Amino acid sequence: MLTQREIRQARLDKDKLRTPRPEITAIGVDFGDNDFHVTFEAVLKILQLAIYERGFQGCRGFPTTREGICAFVNSLSLGAYQVFQNWGSSTPQALKRTEGYLQLDESRILLNEEVGEHLANDTGNFNGHFHYMYTDDLERVYSK
Repeated sequence: MLTQREIRQARLDKDKLRTPRPEITAIGVDFGDNDFHVTFEAVLKILQLAIYERGFQGCRGFPTTREGICAFVNSLSLGAYQVFQNWGSSTPQALKRTEGYLQLDESRILLNEEVGEHLANDTGNFNGHFHYMYTDDLERVYSK
């Protein structure tokens, strides 16, 4: 009997044969506030799940630009905050403020080699505020 990991790998291998590889190989989110690490890890896990379950070809609407990924992250961040970090305990006014605070501009989204360059420029100041994933490793989201 195959393990879950072997089943996932077989599915990924099958997808690689029929799905052209996207231009996006790595996605990084540099939020700058480690208090929201749970939120942004969850956002990237949601993106991973979409890629894993449907493949890039199946996710016709999956963005392949910085602007598109930023829009996805911004649309998912408040929900991820409520579900994974806050557990619905904020007032409507506090949620509105948090929603505004969680919105990123495109300069906070790093793609492909920018992720590696950012990690290589480690000045010792990483404190759980930078989150990243690789599109060919759908098992983990990394934080630095």
